[in-house]
Amino acid sequence: MRSTDRRSRGRLRLVGGACAVALAALVPAGCSGSAAGAPTAAGSRSPAGPRPATGSRPPGSPTVGADGPVASCAHRSLRLCLDFEGTAVGAVPVGWRATGPVAVTAGQAREGRHALEVGLIARGPRIITTSLTGLGAAAGEQWGRIWFKVRVPAPYSATQILHSTMVAERAVSPLHGDPIEVRPVGIEGGHDGQPDFQFLYNVQPGSKRREFATLSPFDWSYDSAWHCAEWQLSSGQQSYRFFIDGREVTSIRLDNGPGSFAGTEIPATYRSISIGWTNYRTAAVNGFAGFQAWIDDVALNTSRIGCG
Repeated sequence: MRSTDRRSRGRLRLVGGACAVALAALVPAGCSGSAAGAPTAAGSRSPAGPRPATGSRPPGSPTVGADGPVASCAHRSLRLCLDFEGTAVGAVPVGWRATGPVAVTAGQAREGRHALEVGLIARGPRIITTSLTGLGAAAGEQWGRIWFKVRVPAPYSATQILHSTMVAERAVSPLHGDPIEVRPVGIEGGHDGQPDFQFLYNVQPGSKRREFATLSPFDWSYDSAWHCAEWQLSSGQQSYRFFIDGREVTSIRLDNGPGSFAGTEIPATYRSISIGWTNYRTAAVNGFAGFQAWIDDVALNTSRIGCG
């Protein structure tokens, strides 16, 4: 990653190739969109936080594309862990269901041999989903981690915002009691004809009320590297934090405090989690067929997991 000089924006670069999926483990104690438009901001944008570290991998990170399988979930006490090494190419992990063109593939893994590839389509979901009901209240105080890369050049538009989600969790709103989708890892491409994007926290109600979001500046663009996204969701504190490559994006941090649900609506329990890529408007623009991406080393826990 490098800093560029478009309106003083320091951009995170991100890319893609072909990858594969791995074994999922979900145990109670420890283990191995519906909206067509863009969300309405829940507040004004604030200055960006510290810029992501330049291109280097975190200390101790496994080698990209290592010759042998590297089971990152082995010997780790995590509430949920996916490294995709135990899943056959063309399949999805046991206990997960696929929606859209998504499957394990080989050749572009962050580590080992397998990662999850989300297929190239103009619009819609390419996701895998599993239940989180077994985690109970542990999911209400969660840390998550996902490694991802996006094939470049990636779509961008001069006329519409390209809103995409990589992680979505279904639950019931603690404020309104209706079904919601909590999206802790979201991306929006600008509509100014430039290939940059912002990160966002987004909640989509299943009822007719409006969705809402908190948005970072457009400080990032895609490149050919793997990148680590981390998030924290606290039901007790009604707080949200987001990190990219180990550094917090402070502009989208939320901290409402106990019992203050407006603008956060963070549940104490969740029904399910979906991992992959969903874009809500067509990304078949400017000669692009859509987004194609790869995901590896997904984890949930009650404490921070990190990018190692």
